[in-house]
Amino acid sequence: MTKICKTCKIKKSLEEFSVAPTCKYGRRAHCKECRAKVWTEVYHKEHPNFRLRKSIIRQSEKNRQLKVAFGMTEEEYLSKLKEQNGVCAICKKPEVVFRLGKLKALAVDHSHITNKNRGLLCQNCNTGIGHFFENSELLFAAIKYLDKWR
Repeated sequence: MTKICKTCKIKKSLEEFSVAPTCKYGRRAHCKECRAKVWTEVYHKEHPNFRLRKSIIRQSEKNRQLKVAFGMTEEEYLSKLKEQNGVCAICKKPEVVFRLGKLKALAVDHSHITNKNRGLLCQNCNTGIGHFFENSELLFAAIKYLDKWR
């Protein structure tokens, strides 16, 4: 079955309308797409600082995570990032890994023995060190192995 949306006036299948038992055919009069547009416009008119608040919450969460996990403020992180010219301390390349559609920030590398922060690393270098258990002997053995088979 089909139905015509009251907003866009386009004939659409019933699946494109939200279920509403009290409405004709048990579906809403406006399609899901039009309802989403209207809802977004109305909501953002009523809550003009929504995106700004969300950004501030994300930023304060990032600050809290840096402080809790590494004892570092955002200013210290940004200072270290500037000192490294925005690139990984090992490979000297910028981060290339994305998560949820966003480029990840360089990771704070720290010693698991002393808990002291060392530098900022890209995802690949940071996990590489982790896979070698921060053991320089293993890393040198890996270098020798690679040189042998070059």
